[in-house]
Amino acid sequence: MPKAPEAVRTPILLWLIAIGAGVLETLLNVLSSPQDLLPAGAVRMLVYAALVALVLQLRHGRNWARTTLAVLLGGVGLLSMVGPALVGGMELPAGPADWVFLVVRSAHVLAVVGAVIAMFRPAANRFFSPA
Repeated sequence: MPKAPEAVRTPILLWLIAIGAGVLETLLNVLSSPQDLLPAGAVRMLVYAALVALVLQLRHGRNWARTTLAVLLGGVGLLSMVGPALVGGMELPAGPADWVFLVVRSAHVLAVVGAVIAMFRPAANRFFSPA
């Protein structure tokens, strides 16, 4: 198996940054209310582990993984992050923890958008095989 080209390593890195930001967002939420959010946070960590496994499939030219990531994280996931702000408007953060969350969320959104774009650039397209 040939080494994944730079055109594929870039979206892999961006997906891992996005997932890391998601993990950090989860930790920030759990720290704010551990008794209420710990079980949900644990489930999210399992989901993030599965997503890392999916992202790593990109190294092997798995087109199904690229499509799955584009739909689940680039579509549904991105909409779940920005949709509420688009529909309900956005308020300025109230305190330092809210500012930290906003910065992490912004990095998360930018990494997702960048990963989706990078996955479908012509150089990356040549690496991925159908099916």
